[in-house]
Amino acid sequence: MSISGIGTAGYPVAGYGAKRTQQNTAGKNFTAQVNNVAGTPKVYNIFTDEDMLWTGGNGTGLSYYLKYAEDSTEDDPTIIAKGVDENGNEFEKTIHINQINPKSATVVEMRALEAHTGIKKLGASCIIQI
Repeated sequence: MSISGIGTAGYPVAGYGAKRTQQNTAGKNFTAQVNNVAGTPKVYNIFTDEDMLWTGGNGTGLSYYLKYAEDSTEDDPTIIAKGVDENGNEFEKTIHINQINPKSATVVEMRALEAHTGIKKLGASCIIQI
């Protein structure tokens, strides 16, 4: 008894071994290429500098950076979060660390709390499901 592959012998199955046509990307910068893909959410351009607390995203389209606000104090630590949400909408949010309720905080607020407190974690987040 023998088992043969899918398709007619000697002819590759569609999609396997078939050459794909590439888009003409000459002269386009990387950001233009990424933002021009149909159905792909806008990616926030994140450039790190020395006063950034955190920069990145979570794989859902959310990408942002965190840095202390100019008026941040020890008594009222304040962080600015700026980026693009899961729907591709740009946002900028001022987060007062002392007002964060971990039971109802957003992903961005929890990341700001983690960055401010310097929590070292071995996983995705210090968010605990109750």
